[in-house]
Amino acid sequence: MNALGTKTLAFCLALAIAPASAQDAADQAALDTMLARMTQALEAGDMAVTMEVLPPTMLDRMAEQSGLDRDRLLEVTRAQIEAAGDTVTFSEVDFGGDGIDWKTTEAGADYALVPSESVIEVRDPASDATMRMRQTATFIAIPDAGQWYMVDISSPEQQAIFADAYPDYAGITVPPAAVEVAP
Repeated sequence: MNALGTKTLAFCLALAIAPASAQDAADQAALDTMLARMTQALEAGDMAVTMEVLPPTMLDRMAEQSGLDRDRLLEVTRAQIEAAGDTVTFSEVDFGGDGIDWKTTEAGADYALVPSESVIEVRDPASDATMRMRQTATFIAIPDAGQWYMVDISSPEQQAIFADAYPDYAGITVPPAAVEVAP
């Protein structure tokens, strides 16, 4: 077999044994709907929507760790998010702009890596001065109970809670979020 034939065979074998992406039209549509809802809500100042896209199993783990039931955890967290909303505004939100990367774990669990870029305006209540910041991050989107959810696993703490709730996704990492001053 010549070098070209060997390379072609190796490429075909790699495709045959690589895990296939589970993306289908229904998954894409469900994720697109969730991302559009998130974008619209954040741009309208509804930051509490971030709690609605967290997967239920992860919320249960967070509630267990905090000693609260899920409803109380959601209530407390929403109040904190709404308080932050008095000084934080999302002026631009883009999920998936650089392309969503669909994947399947070795255990057969489907997921998508969703890039995001946001411009956030933070107002100092004391001086009323505003600072604009650009944040880029990658979120993981997963199906749970027939619905797609999204999680920020860019910090070790978030990754640990996520892996505890969803062991099939343990070991998946994303780059840390980056924040810079925006013009």
